[in-house]
Amino acid sequence: MAIPSFREIASTVNQQLHGRNIPPYTEQVIVAQTLFELIIPDEIKTTIPPTAEEIKILREKVDPLGIRKLEVLTGEEREVLLNKIIKKELAMERRFPRLLI
Repeated sequence: MAIPSFREIASTVNQQLHGRNIPPYTEQVIVAQTLFELIIPDEIKTTIPPTAEEIKILREKVDPLGIRKLEVLTGEEREVLLNKIIKKELAMERRFPRLLI
């Protein structure tokens, strides 16, 4: 998607593309799916996707229980995942924070 920024102009709020998009979303896709006019900068950079090693660190070290997935789930799916997370945490021998890298 995009990383938007906000600014106030004459008591109205306009949204501006912050000059960065995240693959596979192009400027055209973002504009087409936005219900209001965007202020688009002259240069828009593409966010570099994480490397396989960075994803591995995120999944195994930063969030080994998968807690971040709760942010996008609702209802029964969220409840099922929450129960799995609790079971995983209770099964962990050492539940204290440790060095990530």
